[in-house]
Amino acid sequence: MVARRPSSASGFLRPLRPVRRRACRMTTIITDADGRRFERTSAGLRPLDLAPDPDGPPEPADVPEPGPDGPPEARSSWLPVDLDAVLEGDAADPPPEILLRADGQALLYRSRVHMIVGEPETGKGWLVLRACAERLMLGELVLYVDFEDTAAGIVGRLRALGVTDDRIAEFFRYVRPDEPLGRVDPRTIAPGAALVVLDGVTEALSLFGFKLESNTDQAHLLALVARPFAETGAAVVLVDHVPKDREHRGRGAIGAQHKLAGTDVTYVVRAIRPFGRGLTGRSKLTVDKDRPGYIRAVSAGAKVVGEVAFESDAETGRMAVEVFPAEDEAGGFRPTALMERISRFLEGATGTVSTLTIRNGVHGQTEAKLRALECLIAEHYVEVEDGPRGAKLHHSLVPFRTGQVEVSQ
Repeated sequence: MVARRPSSASGFLRPLRPVRRRACRMTTIITDADGRRFERTSAGLRPLDLAPDPDGPPEPADVPEPGPDGPPEARSSWLPVDLDAVLEGDAADPPPEILLRADGQALLYRSRVHMIVGEPETGKGWLVLRACAERLMLGELVLYVDFEDTAAGIVGRLRALGVTDDRIAEFFRYVRPDEPLGRVDPRTIAPGAALVVLDGVTEALSLFGFKLESNTDQAHLLALVARPFAETGAAVVLVDHVPKDREHRGRGAIGAQHKLAGTDVTYVVRAIRPFGRGLTGRSKLTVDKDRPGYIRAVSAGAKVVGEVAFESDAETGRMAVEVFPAEDEAGGFRPTALMERISRFLEGATGTVSTLTIRNGVHGQTEAKLRALECLIAEHYVEVEDGPRGAKLHHSLVPFRTGQVEVSQ
């Protein structure tokens, strides 16, 4: 079509006022007498509307009937949830599996969002890297999203914890973002990761242009970054700071209350004795929130998870980080995770089992295993008898499972 100068007010073409396009350039839209729109370009007029259908407007598309597995397209989250798996018992909250305490009790849940907070130099970063080292040594993928440190700093700490370069190269993924996610789907960054660390929540909020004191912005950050990783089955850990003002600190990290409300588990690390190169230090680890409930059940007073011991070798640069359970005032330390592990080991054994065999066959810290065995014997889950050459032989009386009460005599 060629544009012609209109011969009257009712001519074929009526110029419209310029419209600002998204690319911030000026363009002219022209409408002819039949209502069709054209854009004036250097090559002429470009049609903007499809030619009208001579048979009239198309009929609305039929909505497919839902099949036995639901509608074929994306399912609205407002539709009722299928509860078959829940009713069959397959959807119960699983216990934690990552970051093992000295007694074998794990502290991090898969598919859950955790927050570990503390003042500077309390060792919270080392504690998180201890969880990373544990998974890397087991051959599991770890993703570390760092808003504070550098790749050299994090890799250096992993080496100090005993992780080999081969393990780091094969199973460790490090990200140091300096812009928001954009169109990147977090779930595609490290598919199959067992552990995802987001180090520096306050800095992440700033990077995304969110406000520290805004509950809405806190919720947006968790929805954009943390929850998608948890949906893949990873244990997600956010590392953040607590306010310096202890009198007005509250329960969680710096900023809005949603940091606490939006997570599944929250730990607080407080220094007991500072540590540095060549020094040994300790910090107290408490749980402020535990939605699945397993951690409170194995914490002193349902609050104190234990003490974190940090030991640095000045000559070699090696670092040891271990979490020891706290003793409960009601009856002392009961390493329930190791008690169940030893009980299952004895249940599957043929005949009686010596103390040495139990120590070698059950994973965990030696002192904690011996304490667990003492508890099983004292609480009549395991029976012990004298063997040849002074050996102590054990066999299971009653299976022990974490969370159950002591059996009667």
